Amino acid sequence: RPCAWCAEGVPPEEQLAWTNSIEGCQRMLPQEVVLASSAEARTLAASLDAQRASRKPRRVKYRHECASCKEKHWLRESPKCGHMACTACWAKSVNSQSEAARGEHKMCFRCCAEGCGCELDVTFLREELHSCLLCGQYQSERSLFTNESWAGTWHAACEHAACFPCLRKHIDGQLARCDKQRFLRVPCYAPGCHKVIPQTLVFEASDAAKKLAENLDEQHNTTKPWRFTFQHECPLCKTFGWLREDIQCGHVACETCWTKWAGSQLAKMPVQKQLRLRCCHEGCECEVDAEFLRKELPPSFVTESCAWLADEADKTLRRLGTRAWRNSASTRPGPVCSVCREHQVALLHDPAGATCAGHAACERCWATWAEGQLDRCLSERSIAVRCLTPGCGCIISEGLWLYLARLSRQLAGMQQRLARRRRLQANILFPQAVQVECPRRECMGLGYLGFDTVMCFMCEFQWLPEDGAGGAPAEVDVEQIMGLQVKRCPKCQEYIEKNGGCDHMTCRCTYEFFWSTMRGYRGGA
Repeated sequence: RPCAWCAEGVPPEEQLAWTNSIEGCQRMLPQEVVLASSAEARTLAASLDAQRASRKPRRVKYRHECASCKEKHWLRESPKCGHMACTACWAKSVNSQSEAARGEHKMCFRCCAEGCGCELDVTFLREELHSCLLCGQYQSERSLFTNESWAGTWHAACEHAACFPCLRKHIDGQLARCDKQRFLRVPCYAPGCHKVIPQTLVFEASDAAKKLAENLDEQHNTTKPWRFTFQHECPLCKTFGWLREDIQCGHVACETCWTKWAGSQLAKMPVQKQLRLRCCHEGCECEVDAEFLRKELPPSFVTESCAWLADEADKTLRRLGTRAWRNSASTRPGPVCSVCREHQVALLHDPAGATCAGHAACERCWATWAEGQLDRCLSERSIAVRCLTPGCGCIISEGLWLYLARLSRQLAGMQQRLARRRRLQANILFPQAVQVECPRRECMGLGYLGFDTVMCFMCEFQWLPEDGAGGAPAEVDVEQIMGLQVKRCPKCQEYIEKNGGCDHMTCRCTYEFFWSTMRGYRGGA
């Protein structure tokens, strides 16, 4: 095959670097090929290994006159061009070139000798001059952060070094790209270097990188409606800093603007019964998640209060269940009760009602309305609460009645009486044919036929079945002993006091009789 440089035929045994000699190729020759092709490369490699192992300075000259400052100092020799100068002159030259290098975005420094354009070696800058590769400033040996010294066992990093401020600025400038790509990998700052900065060094130099890594891990495990964006201008306050983005609408703002917006809306939310905080951008109706306020913004009374109000609104909606009625968005004021004219999180309506499903009011107004109709329930001895909408004569369903009974003690008492009445009506031993309503207007109980007297099983009122709704039979043979009303047993004449129960009495002598008439229970005298 022809040579890529001279286009002449090359024997097969000499075609070691043919594929890597093409112009424009950015890859490096394999180390084995370099050492096998050049004896000078083998000699240089051995020299570099010896210098690295002994940690000796690179070609130091002692007590010579510096060509730049004309004073006798320890001199340092550039390995590429051989020019020598003292450490102060080398550092002064590098510092003067740092501003121009940052403007051209090329971190390369040239020899300090006049007319020499050779570039200074990276190792020479780090080991001999202790200069930062980004700013060129002279640093102490401990102030430089070399990538290779922070690399782990299985991570081959480069030998480039930089000071802490420049390293942090470089890392923070790459976080926006890392956030967009959803993984944290910071490339080296040296031009042409394709390696990345070790992760341990990234976390050591930048707290923002730590937060981004935590955020990326949380988003990888759980789906969250927000994310970080770094080093952008806030569209609201026009300041440059960390922004927070709501994925629901894509709008971003800084932490200060989010907190100020929450503070401006805090006074309206409990009054207007607003479920969620609205996005801070004008015209956007998307809601802000409570977890975003609680975890991603700085802790404050404002953010905690907005999150708490959202949680309380969720509890109210869960309590109302299918009976909740709300015709507005979660970021807008809640519906207004038609009775008290106040905003509510949600109104209460009867979903089981066929014609009054949309007739709604707040819980307090519904309970007050039902309490005013207890007399009607008592007279009809059933749930007889009408819908509160004017002109609607529908009776509310049992589900809505049971819900209102949990809100009012009066309604709860009526519900207990109705439940007891239903149990008496469901007695299989006494069917509906032998059930008799209690004659007292204030009672909703009933008794059973089949005896000489009938007793209400709720108020224990007694009456004769042939009298219908007449009064109870007159008491006979009543005696007063020590302030107690007692009677004597017709058989053994023992005093008996009745403190409750039905009219049927059984004495200790086993004699059975009716308490009101004193006649025998089984047809005796």
